[in-house]
Formats: sequence, structure tokens, C-alpha cells
Amino acid sequence: MVLTRRAASAAKSIIRWLPNEILATIIQGLPVADLYAISLASRLLRNIATPFLYRCVHLSTSSKLRLLIRTMKQRTGASLSLHVRHFIPPDNDDNVNMQYKPSIVKELTTVLTQFSRLEALDLFCTTAVDFSQLLEQARFPQLTVFQYTLGSEASSLVASFLNRHKTLKVLSLLESQACDLHGPIHLPHLHTLNLPHNYYASFVLDDVQLESVTLMVYNPHFDFEPTWRVLGASPRLTTVEILCGVHHFDDAAELGNIAKHLPHIHTLSVGRPASGLEILSLDDSNAIVLHLTKFSSLHSLDLDSQFNVTYFKGIEDEVRRWSGACKTLVEIAIAGDQWNWDKEKQDWVHSPRA
Repeated sequence: MVLTRRAASAAKSIIRWLPNEILATIIQGLPVADLYAISLASRLLRNIATPFLYRCVHLSTSSKLRLLIRTMKQRTGASLSLHVRHFIPPDNDDNVNMQYKPSIVKELTTVLTQFSRLEALDLFCTTAVDFSQLLEQARFPQLTVFQYTLGSEASSLVASFLNRHKTLKVLSLLESQACDLHGPIHLPHLHTLNLPHNYYASFVLDDVQLESVTLMVYNPHFDFEPTWRVLGASPRLTTVEILCGVHHFDDAAELGNIAKHLPHIHTLSVGRPASGLEILSLDDSNAIVLHLTKFSSLHSLDLDSQFNVTYFKGIEDEVRRWSGACKTLVEIAIAGDQWNWDKEKQDWVHSPRA
């Protein structure tokens, strides 16, 4: 009844007399429920609202996924599929009743291959789903964003899928189990890359204008220097984020490797599990000071660590030492403490992080 009243109200309003382009601009930012209500008012409004209704298909439940599959099987499915730019299926962990059975995956693959104008495809799932058929067959000429959870079944097809989509600008891969990513992979327009640490060697980055990377660390004993060497081929890289799935990660040692291969970056952060803060010794801090002298443009440093109170009188003294070693630093975060350089006071100001 609410939708009917909205539709009736819309039909009697001034929007009936607005040019289509202006009307489209007005309604494109409306919530889905309002777009749906407007689409019921008239055929004209339905034609204007439908592209916005289907532009981003975000399915939160298995029932919505099945509804989409049924809708796309209808005669109108071919025309509706042309409007889809962004697709996000339900996560198989967020929905206890969501199971990607082979029959569902097959039907979903058929639907996805119809989205010829797709720009962003998010296939992140807590447990990897075998989309081998999609990876092998699909071609999306306008795809710029791709997110996928790797599983052993489809990992051999990921590289060929990526190499077919040279338009990609943002790529994020997770792994639910250890697997190989067969390279080389070359994506000339890539500017954001988020991967498990051991996959970077599969990418050719020499002529890629990469700006931001995230490394997901699962093995603290991995030799990271080859990864930093690969990333060092990207002169426009400014942001490096390290997410540790393990408690131990040697900040001081890796900071040295990063300074060696990526002295031009602007932002560096290391995140850890809440219960796994790294304890920095006096030797660690001295090493960090030495490595910081090698950075030419570092603005922000965030080490999710804490100092060994046996050796340090206060964090503020270390912040001053670090900033003295790297004159470009304006933000330092460590163990829940945020320090910012105040230009007016010409001093470091402390503010606890939320």
C-alpha cells in the first residue's frame, strides 16, 4: 500500500513535466524502495528508473539470488542485464542457509555472462566457491573492479581470466586455502592491488601505474624481499598496507626492505590481530630510526606495535626520534596512540585513536 501511494503521488507531481535528463539526474540517488515506487507510476518513469534499479545488484540472501536467477530467465532478462554495472552475491558465511550448490553456481554463471556492461564484480566469499566455468568463459569488456576468493579448483583459471580483462583498475584476491596463482599477469591500467603476500610475484608491474597495495600476511617466515622488489618497479606507488593474519611480523626488518625498494612511498601501515601486538625493543627502535632516514616522501607511519616499557621512558621521545630521522613525517600511529605534526605549534600533538 505504501508503494502504491508513493506511485500515485509521483504521478501527480511536477516530475511529469520535467525533461527526461533532469528527471534521471534527480532520481538516480534515491533509495531502491523509492525508485521502485516511482517506476510504478507510469511507463515513462519505469523506463527512467529501471536502469538505476539494476545498476548495482547487491544480493544479501539466498532467496534474493534465486529471485534474480528467475527474473533473468524471463523475456525481459536480456534487456535488464544491460543495466547491471556492479554485482555482489550473498556471502556463504553471512547467510546460514546460503549454499552454493553446483546447480546454483551454474545458473548464476549463466546470469553473470549476460552482464556485458559489468564494471565491478565482487565474488568474495568466506568459503571459496568454484566459479571455474565463469573464469573460463566470461568476458566483460568494461570490467574495472574484480574481487574474488581463491580456491584450489579455480586457481589455475584466474590468471587467464585476469589477462583477458586488461581494463581492470582494482583487483582484490583472498584465499580460503593455500593455492598457486599461475602468472605472469599483466594489467596495464591497475592502480589498486590487494593480495596475499605470496601472489605479487605473479604480476608484471614494470609499466603499471600502481598507486596502492595491500599485502595479507599468513606466513611470518616468508621471504618478503622479492615482493618488495617486484613492487619497486612501480614508481607511482604511494600507499602500502600490511595486514597480518599472524601475530609475529618483524616491523624493523621489513621496514629496512621496504626502504630499500620503495623509498618513495607516502603511507605505510601494519595491522595485526588485536591480541598480537609486536613488542619493540630498543634495538628495534634504533633500527627503525636508521631505516626511516632512507625514505624520501613518507608522510604517515602506522605500526600496530607497542614498546617494551623496560627500555623506554615514553612514546613521545620515540616519536620525536623517528620524526627527526624522516623529516617528511606528519603522522605517526603506534599501539593505539596517534601523533600528528601541528604546523602552528611546530610540535607533535597526541590524540588517542578510537
